[in-house]
Amino acid sequence: MKLIIHGGFFSESLTDPETKFQKQKALIKIVQKGYDYLTTHTATGTVVYTVSLLEDDPLFNAGLGSQIQSDGKIR
Repeated sequence: MKLIIHGGFFSESLTDPETKFQKQKALIKIVQKGYDYLTTHTATGTVVYTVSLLEDDPLFNAGLGSQIQSDGKIR
């Protein structure tokens, strides 16, 4: 079994190195939790669970249907 996620990319070239590092750590944590969930749940349930982890993490804008702009506002 494999689980692949991504945290987006649109404006990553402008992101400071510390934020990039924090995002990488968060993605590793989320994919590990998602994989652990997958071992005892369906693939569909795992997708819902893992996406909810991304949505709940303030480093990402998953589920908002928009982009975080340079001024920090979501549009």
